[in-house]
Amino acid sequence: MWNVIITLTTTGYGDIYPKTNLGRFVGLILCFWGTFVVSFFVVTVNNMLTFTPQEEKSYTLLLRLHFKDQLKKYAVNVLSAAYQNRNAQLKNKDDQDKVIQAVRRYRAASLSFQQAVARVRSFYDGDTDSDILMRIIENLKEEVDQVKLDQEVVNESLLKVCTFIDKLDERQK
Repeated sequence: MWNVIITLTTTGYGDIYPKTNLGRFVGLILCFWGTFVVSFFVVTVNNMLTFTPQEEKSYTLLLRLHFKDQLKKYAVNVLSAAYQNRNAQLKNKDDQDKVIQAVRRYRAASLSFQQAVARVRSFYDGDTDSDILMRIIENLKEEVDQVKLDQEVVNESLLKVCTFIDKLDERQK
């Protein structure tokens, strides 16, 4: 094991090394075996700590919901700070310190709200290409359906116009 560790870490102290050809062959086999064991361990730990695609979607959804709840709280704070700022400006026209404090609270609440909005948007920017493509396809399908409906309305209108023209032609004859 000492040779495996020294070889894998590329330290190579040289204090213990095989001197015969059979010892070198056994050392070579042990180094390959140690490399396999260590890489198997690393892959296993990595797989244990990595989300599956379903777990990743669930985690992302939970984070989105969490940050949306936080966004609502920040929005309430902004509205409350704006109300307090307005009241401070109306009631304390002479006391500029109170007005300045109210403005600062409003600016701080607005900044916190903007940061929360950025966090929520960051989760929507990270959608996979397939999710984005599916949304584009769904939007395109809706637009095609709308064009079909519009075309049917135009066709009905043209049919009415043609019928009207035919009736006019028959009356003139």
